[in-house]
Amino acid sequence: MSVPELLAPAGELDKLRTCLVYGADAVYLGGRGGNLRAACRGFGPEELRLALSEASAFGARIYYCLNSIATERDLRALPARIEDAAEAGVHGFIIADPGVLRLARRYAPGVEVHLSTQANSSNSESMAFWAGQGVGRVNLARELDCREIHDICRARRNMEQGPGGRPMELEVFVHGAMCLAVSGHCLLSAWLNARSGNQGRCTQPCRFEYRALESPLVVEERTRPGEPLWRVEQGEDFSSFWATSDLCLLPWLGWFAANGVDAIKIEGRMKSAGYLAHVVDAYRVFLDALRAGAGSENPAAHGRTNLLRDCMTELYLSATRPLDSGFFLHGRRRNLTREFIVREAPPTRPNRSGEGELPELGRQVLARVAEPLGPGAWLVDLRGNWERARDVELMLPGLARPLLAGGAYGLENQRGEAVKMLGNGVRAVFRCEEPGLAPGMFIRAAPVRGRAFWCTVTL
Repeated sequence: MSVPELLAPAGELDKLRTCLVYGADAVYLGGRGGNLRAACRGFGPEELRLALSEASAFGARIYYCLNSIATERDLRALPARIEDAAEAGVHGFIIADPGVLRLARRYAPGVEVHLSTQANSSNSESMAFWAGQGVGRVNLARELDCREIHDICRARRNMEQGPGGRPMELEVFVHGAMCLAVSGHCLLSAWLNARSGNQGRCTQPCRFEYRALESPLVVEERTRPGEPLWRVEQGEDFSSFWATSDLCLLPWLGWFAANGVDAIKIEGRMKSAGYLAHVVDAYRVFLDALRAGAGSENPAAHGRTNLLRDCMTELYLSATRPLDSGFFLHGRRRNLTREFIVREAPPTRPNRSGEGELPELGRQVLARVAEPLGPGAWLVDLRGNWERARDVELMLPGLARPLLAGGAYGLENQRGEAVKMLGNGVRAVFRCEEPGLAPGMFIRAAPVRGRAFWCTVTL
């Protein structure tokens, strides 16, 4: 059983470095236009070359997003953008639009092409078509369930070969925000705010908060009287009701490996570097456990009986919305808040809709390590308010979380003066003797001791 490639998002250079430090096999990113995250800073030509150089040091690959649905005006800038990325040495383009694909084949014939989930590929004949157009990998539609993915994996064995005589590769999104529309083709943002999601300018109105003028507001469909389709109960403020969950398929990574899926993808070029550290680390550790399990789909086969619990705790406590299995389980046992049985639940707060609860982010990221200053001394960039007396954890790759009690480490301002507290956004000097600490890693507030949750998952 081969383990899928772990593909992580990077909206800017710092996030790329986070993904590399915590174990991504590949990173996808975009330039200053032509992709579906126009609000990201993105990578200019020089930053792209630097990104490729740093990724090479980690043995990682870089895929360049050109996945917006291009208008006629957009076509003008594409040839130069394609040539610049190819010259920089990107390992692949991620494309959704057939016209953009045609230009990529013309201006960068030596760079492999991956088909974006925006193309909504849902069957093996579609994959065969794209193989004939020079596509080497397809990111499957997000609406597919596990049976449909399994059938496509089986059908691939008898499919025509892709470019270079290699079998078509399969990629699946496994973690992050889910879109209300078919593979992202949503018109809500264009309709409400004149900003098209298909141009990378989505304002995410599905995550806006709305208020019922009469409460509760219940909407039913004509042919199903008495069966509520949408229900909005007014709390103290506004409520979100369209897209209230995030995707999480970590417990089923063994299934993806056993079915021959070549890559698993994490959503989140707009997410913070601290969020990416938690998520990439958890998925990397679980994939490594699968590999070490000598073909078993169960990481416990080689002694990591608490691994699923540990990984899911990281994801659960870094989430801003409930975690859900999306379409993967075709309607059975979908929501991981039901699937994962909570024991000694962590501190909670109401979610935005006022319905249910989410974990309080007790594992708050406090700082990112910038560079070494000498033995046991590190320059750090603060991402939160840091009290010197606070217990902290070092976020080392491999889910290693050494605990440092308040008083067991030093915290100084840049003048070398010991301080009791520093605020978000400043640089400071952190002193500790942990040998595993390195630039790009994070320090977070220690969680409440003795609080955890465990689960059993069946498929």
